[in-house]
Formats: sequence, structure tokens, C-alpha cells
Amino acid sequence: MTNQSRPERNYRVEQLPPEKTHIARNLLQAYEAEFSAVTNKVPDADGVFPLDVELSLYTVYLLKDGEAPIGLALKGTCNDRHDIADFYIIPRYRGEGAGFFLASHVVKKYKGLWQARQIDGYSQGRGFAIGALKKILDGANFEEEKIVDPYWGPITIQYFESK
Repeated sequence: MTNQSRPERNYRVEQLPPEKTHIARNLLQAYEAEFSAVTNKVPDADGVFPLDVELSLYTVYLLKDGEAPIGLALKGTCNDRHDIADFYIIPRYRGEGAGFFLASHVVKKYKGLWQARQIDGYSQGRGFAIGALKKILDGANFEEEKIVDPYWGPITIQYFESK
């Protein structure tokens, strides 16, 4: 690939209807493959990674550039807070504002208390979360703590409010 200037982006966020969850499952395979170094997961005999989420329990937001699905966010609730259960942008679109576009859309859609979690071992995810929250919250404070989750082990959680 040559070093070309990047084309104009046509980002949009769609709430994924249940009959299209196969799109989310496809993106989650890339997500699971990328995180396998942290989670120690391996694919099954058919090359499919097991998923840790049941999509029917979440509101799934898909980020598209034109018609191409390039990322997703799974929004749920946990401990009486809005929760971003999973968040993924394909590597080609990182550093171009795609992640911020998606995160901002989802967080601003739901007012109230929130949390975002990252597993230890993936500092990029925490770095993105901190940077995005500072911009989305326009300087408002958020709290952060480290805990040991019974399933994931050590994780970092940011607590914040969307107004």
C-alpha cells in the first residue's frame, strides 16, 4: 500500500437490530483475535473464538464508514450504571477519531451514571478511554479504580456521569 492521504470519512452510528447481530459477531471475532495475547484465548477447530458476551443482553451500536462496519460498542448496565461492555475499532481506523466518534455518540445518548472497564494488559484501551472521557466530559472529573474481577482478573474501571 502506498502512503496516500486518507479519504474523507463518512462516519455514522447505527443501533444494530437483532436480525443483524451476525455483523457484530463478525467484528467480535477480530476483537477476540486481537486480544488473545491478553486473554489467552484460542479459536476452536473451525477457527472461531468463543465470545464472552450474549449479544441479546446488550444494545449494540455499529460504527460505519460509508457502508463498511468498522467498529462496535456494546452498551449494557452493571451495578445500576450504564456500562460499555465491549468496544472495538478495527486497527485501520484507529487514531483517526473513529473511536471518539462512536464513544461520544453512545455516552451522550444515555444521561446518568456510567462505567467503562478495561482488562489489565491492554494499556492502549485504558489510554483511549482516558483521552476520550476527557474530551466527551469536557473536562469534568471521573474516578478510576483497579479491582480484581472474578472472571477477568485485574481490571481498571472509570466511573463518570453523562449530563
